[in-house]
Amino acid sequence: MKNKTCFVISPIGEKDSDIRKHADAFLKLLVEPGLAEFGFDIVRADQIASSSVITNDIVEYVQQSELCLVDLSFHNPNVFYECGRRHENGRPTIQLIKKGESLPFDVAGIRTIQYDLSDPWTTLESVNTIKEFIKQLEDSNSYGEKSSGVSLSTIAETLHRIEKKLSKNMQPIMTSTGGQIGKKELLTMHPVAAFHKCIEVGDIDSAKFVLSRLKMLPEKRLFVEALALLAGIGDSDAKSQLISFISNELSLENESDGRNAMHGLKEFYVNTNTEKAGLVELDDVFKKYFSIEGLPSKSLAFVYNIKQTLEYGAGLFEQALSDGLKAVELRPMDESYWYNVSLCYEKLERYDDAANAAANFVKYNEEPSPHHIEHVKEVFSLAGRESEVEELFNGTMLTNA
Repeated sequence: MKNKTCFVISPIGEKDSDIRKHADAFLKLLVEPGLAEFGFDIVRADQIASSSVITNDIVEYVQQSELCLVDLSFHNPNVFYECGRRHENGRPTIQLIKKGESLPFDVAGIRTIQYDLSDPWTTLESVNTIKEFIKQLEDSNSYGEKSSGVSLSTIAETLHRIEKKLSKNMQPIMTSTGGQIGKKELLTMHPVAAFHKCIEVGDIDSAKFVLSRLKMLPEKRLFVEALALLAGIGDSDAKSQLISFISNELSLENESDGRNAMHGLKEFYVNTNTEKAGLVELDDVFKKYFSIEGLPSKSLAFVYNIKQTLEYGAGLFEQALSDGLKAVELRPMDESYWYNVSLCYEKLERYDDAANAAANFVKYNEEPSPHHIEHVKEVFSLAGRESEVEELFNGTMLTNA
C-alpha cells in the first residue's frame, strides 16, 4: 500500500546557513520522530526544487499531501504563501512556531504548537503533541476530508481573490516548471497573463518587470491587485508603491481598490513582522481615511480592523481593542470583528469580556471552524463559564458584549 505523504513547509535557507541548520534540526528532532510510527513519506521543498522559488510541484505537494507540517518561525513569506494555499482546501495541517516568536494576528486563533529545540523535554513534549494529532486523524480516517471551516491565513485570502480575478481576464497559459521567465516571452503576452504566470512559478523579479505594463491598463484595479499581491509576499518595493499610490492617486472612496490596497499593505507588515513600522508608515493614510465624510460603514470598519491588526501584532493590545470596538460598532453583524475583539480582551486578561465577544462571534457565524471553537471554549474556561459553552453552541445563548 502506498505510504501517506507529509509535506514539510518551513524556512530552508542556503546550505550551511543558520536557517538551514534550524530547518534540518526541525526536521530531524520534531517531524521525523513525530511521524515515525505512522507510515509517512516525508518531503521538504529542497528535495524537489529550489527553496527560493514556489513551483507547481511544490503547490501540488502543498495541496495534495495527506498532511502538512508548517513551521511559522521567522515569518518567511514563502512559508506563509504555502500555508495559505494549504488552508484553501482544509486538509489536515499542523502549525508550529519557535518559542518566543509571535503569531500573525490572522492566525492567532489557530492552534499552534510552540517548540524549543534547545530544551530536550520541550522538544519531546512537542513530538508527543504531533503524535496525538495524527492519532486522531488515524482514528477518524480524516486525511482526505475537506474541513468545513478552517481559517485561512490572510495571505491565502489575498492570493485566492487576486488569482480568481486575474483568471477572468486572461487566456489559458502553459504552466512552467519554475525558474526565470524570459522578458521576450513576457512582452509577447497580455500583461495580466504575464503577471499571473510569473506568480505561478515564483519569479518575483519578472513579475515586477510586468508591473509597468499593468499600470498602463485602463482597469486600475489590476495594477492595485498586483501590487497588493507582491506586497503581501514581502516585497518592499511594492509596499512603497502602494503607500505612494494610496496617498497620492487612489480615491479611497473606491470600495474595491481601497480595500485591496490596504489589505496588501497589512499583509506586508504582518508577514514581515514589522507591524510597529507599519503603524508609523501608514499613519497619514489612516488619518486620510478617517477624515473622509460619508465613507461607507463597511469601508470604515475595514480600515479600523486593518489598524487593529497592526496594533495587535505590535503588542499594543489596548489600542487594538479600542479600534476593534469601533469596527464592531460600525459592523456589529461581522463575526470576524467580534472574534478579533475577543482575542484582544484575552490578551488583556479581561476574560469575561473575551467570552462575551466570543459569544457574539458564534451568534453571527453559522459554521465556526474547529480552531475558532477552541478559542471560544478557552476564553469561556478562563472566565469560569464552562457551563455556558454547550448552550452557546446549541444556538440558544446570544450574549451581547
